Amino acid sequence: HLLTPQLTELAAFATLALYRFDMYSNTLNYVNAGHTPGLLQHQAQNKAVTLLGENLPIGVLAAEIYTQSSLALTPGDKFLLFSDGVTEARNAQGQEFGLERLSALFESGTRGQPCTCTTQIAAIRQALQLFGDGAQVSDDQTLFMIELASRNHQEPAHD
Repeated sequence: HLLTPQLTELAAFATLALYRFDMYSNTLNYVNAGHTPGLLQHQAQNKAVTLLGENLPIGVLAAEIYTQSSLALTPGDKFLLFSDGVTEARNAQGQEFGLERLSALFESGTRGQPCTCTTQIAAIRQALQLFGDGAQVSDDQTLFMIELASRNHQEPAHD
C-alpha cells in the first residue's frame, strides 16, 4: 500500500512472488502479485503444479488485497522459480520457449540420469540454448530450484 502511490506517479508497477516454506507444518505459503508462476512437483507425482496467484501487480490498484495461498509439502518435492526471460525466450523463428515446454522439462528431470537440482537446471539451460539456436537473448534467464529434504532435527523450543 505504501508503494502503490509512488508507482502510480511513475506510471509503473512491480511484480512480486513471495514463497515461505514451513518445514514444521509441511506447507508452502505463497503470494503472487503478477509475477511468473512457480512450479511445484510432488515427489509422488509426475505432473508439475503451476503456482499462479490471482493478485494484481503492486502499483495497479491502491485497494488491492493480496491473498495468500497454501499447499501441502512432502520430502522430495521440488520447486522451480524462474524469471520471465526463460518462458519468453524466443528462437530465430520468433517462437517462445513457453511455460508448457519448461514444465515438461521440469517434470522429466534429466531422463534417467542422477537428478539433482544442479543437473536439472543444467538440462533446462541446455534446452534453452538449443531452442534459441543463437538468437539474441534480450532478458535475464534466472532459474532457482530447491528439493525439500527430510527433517532430521527437532522443532525448536518456544519460550
